[in-house]
Amino acid sequence: MGHAVKKEKVGDSPSLRLTENSVSKIAFMDLDGTIVDSHSVNYLNLIHKGLNSKFNHLLYTSMLRLKGVYFHLLSYFSSTAFDTYYYRHFKGIKVSEIDQAIEDKVLPFIKNKVFPQAIEEIERLKSENYYIVLVSASLKNIVRPLVKELNVNDYIATELEVKDGVYTGRVKGNFINYVNKQKAIEVYCKEHKISANHIVAYGNSKWDIPMLQAANEAFVVNPDKKLTKWSEIKASDKKSWRFAKMPLLYYFMYILVLPYLREWKGLQHIPKNKGAILIANHTSYLDHYVIGLIVSLYYRRRVRFLAKKQHFETPFQKWIHELLGAFPIDRDNGGKDGLKNVVERLKNNEIVLIYPEGTRSVDGLMKEFKPGVLHTHFKSGCDIIPVGINGAFQVLPSGKLFPRFARISLKFGAPISFLYNESLPRGNERKEMLLGLHKTVKDLATGVYEV
Repeated sequence: MGHAVKKEKVGDSPSLRLTENSVSKIAFMDLDGTIVDSHSVNYLNLIHKGLNSKFNHLLYTSMLRLKGVYFHLLSYFSSTAFDTYYYRHFKGIKVSEIDQAIEDKVLPFIKNKVFPQAIEEIERLKSENYYIVLVSASLKNIVRPLVKELNVNDYIATELEVKDGVYTGRVKGNFINYVNKQKAIEVYCKEHKISANHIVAYGNSKWDIPMLQAANEAFVVNPDKKLTKWSEIKASDKKSWRFAKMPLLYYFMYILVLPYLREWKGLQHIPKNKGAILIANHTSYLDHYVIGLIVSLYYRRRVRFLAKKQHFETPFQKWIHELLGAFPIDRDNGGKDGLKNVVERLKNNEIVLIYPEGTRSVDGLMKEFKPGVLHTHFKSGCDIIPVGINGAFQVLPSGKLFPRFARISLKFGAPISFLYNESLPRGNERKEMLLGLHKTVKDLATGVYEV
């Protein structure tokens, strides 16, 4: 950023105190519902999941669902009443236990709920030299780690009172909600000696209106009814940041496939908002559905895959394959149009699954990899993510119509990228690359390479 800063200790966390006039543009961004597709009640549930046994958590979850109506009513009429009742649930719990539960349960959950468009907007703001501050009514212990994760500069969040290392259930100072959000950013600018010529703010609900009104430019994101009405007159722009909606068929198929799944690991290697090439061993017709289901349900990102054009001949076949993410390739014509389509989709930040063997294995053994995957990699510039599937051949091998009971394991490896700036690799160089990819996928499938 290039801002002159000096670190000053404030409470238990370092705060960046900016020198006067060091920031000309600043962005205040609400968290829940604006950057993250989640709600603070989810965090409460996850924290208690980290603190209690499975049985006790089941009881707590059931109770929380009953309280859901009350939470909803409170949030509708008064954000302060909601927060007061919400934070009473922390009373009597050690700070260290809450922090551990946040690290184990809440943060991994939040990282998978960040809107890809929010990441893009943050990157845009950073490129335009905005100083970005998260503003949230959520607990500061949750918001603070997200500063680094989201690549922003600072945060303003609710802090709870602590006595002898235990939460009292009362707030320290003010809840960072509604009018207090506006007051908090005014205090923040004053304390940090920020004379911002240009202030922008992002929010998603009526409780963000005071903060939005304090900004030179207000951006509403996924707005509720009242904020939508306000935005028609006051807002600079209205944005819709949503995850891709998965067809209902995905969830139905997940129920069918779930009994066959033993484990899936390495999903952290799937990018949240960039294109990627998944390469996998291909032993069963189930392969692309299993991979597509797991990725889509965890990241709400569609996985596209190639299927021979014969699968698109009838209207029903075409409908079902397109619904599940397939697009045709004409193998009789060398598949050039299909590969061109793959590259275009990757450049549009889609995830595409490729089977480098070129076809399903009839005996469950991996065959030699074809060079098309390297062509796609170099033309698109997208990383290759190896995927190993074990057990799918035992469930539904080639030539069988009905599945047998066996368990499927799925492992995603770390992204792979080959540096090559000139023409596509030939001869031994290409062979070595393909052998390396082959070994990685095989090791993932057989469990040699642990994620």
